Amino acid sequence: LRGAGVEGTISVGDWHMVGTNVERERLRGVEVRPIAELALNEAEPSMAKAHGGPLDAVVFLGHHASTRNPRAFCSHTFVWEMEVTLDGEQLNEVQVYGQALAAEGIPVLAASGDRWMLEELAEGELGGAALVPTKEGQGRARARSYDPRAIHAELGREIAAAVARPPVPPA
Repeated sequence: LRGAGVEGTISVGDWHMVGTNVERERLRGVEVRPIAELALNEAEPSMAKAHGGPLDAVVFLGHHASTRNPRAFCSHTFVWEMEVTLDGEQLNEVQVYGQALAAEGIPVLAASGDRWMLEELAEGELGGAALVPTKEGQGRARARSYDPRAIHAELGREIAAAVARPPVPPA
């Protein structure tokens, strides 16, 4: 992110399962906040408040598809067999977080993860976010990962481009 022109505090939300997925020792100078700090039990939950203050933008890295998606690797929404719906449509975790960010007017710069998760997103659902596939699920138990160096470079380009243009929050 620093190479893409991001300045200031970078806060990483370890939002998956119990919040023990990020190798904190590899992220020098970055604050990691587990999902338990999202404060969803408050009367007015806030993604920004959960991260200790205002958020300028968000990048989603390494996400998976929703529970019902049989093509995607490890597909689930928060926990196995749980489904989250809005107006009858099933949401994946990125869509749920996108709704919360939209409510606070916080833009998403990029979203990455399983190709099938990205296909679950409607056009412009995450505002102006770039969508970068990192793997392709071949059913719930297998995936084919894309070249990590190429993905890292593409994410860097996409985030730099997003930082350089006016932000467009999720709808």
